[in-house]
Amino acid sequence: MELIDVKLRTSMKLYAASDLHIDFSANRELVGQVGNHPEDWLVLAGDISHKVPDMIWAMEHLVSRFKGVSWAPGNHDLWTANHDGREYRGVEKYELLVELCRERGVHTPEDPYPTLSLGGKDHLLAPLLTLYDYSYRPDEIPEEMALFWALENNVMSTDEYYLHPQPYKSRAAWCAERCALTEERLAAAPPETPMILA
Repeated sequence: MELIDVKLRTSMKLYAASDLHIDFSANRELVGQVGNHPEDWLVLAGDISHKVPDMIWAMEHLVSRFKGVSWAPGNHDLWTANHDGREYRGVEKYELLVELCRERGVHTPEDPYPTLSLGGKDHLLAPLLTLYDYSYRPDEIPEEMALFWALENNVMSTDEYYLHPQPYKSRAAWCAERCALTEERLAAAPPETPMILA
């Protein structure tokens, strides 16, 4: 695992890591070797694991190593999973992860943005969940045909099977809602305070 060190002329450092995928034992071992950073913050930018016990382990371990941890979910984090005898899908899975993060002191996209003093100036750290739609495609392919176009080229995202949008009718609808909510929250932030978007 490589931590990206974002130094902003301060004794405090802001680290960022993504795609830990600790359901793979070699990745989990690397995360277990992360040293102590008692003055520093860590941004977890998604794809820790689709398994809830792995997420809990990562959060507890990393919170014990950093002054603060902020989590922005990736698509794998939101994959359907069983936990405590129930299946969690879509928004329900996301809400479960938010609750588990909060219980461990991890900041989520649903929490007030923490203020970090970097380079002698306050910055807001904003973890985001905006998801994705199918607008990123060749111009000649209509959005409603994007999946069929991909299938014709023997491409199918695993998200189509495991990232369920309930209660929304589609991932694109969930994405639109998240983008609108995020835009509103970002617009309400103090304009004079720089923001770090994750």
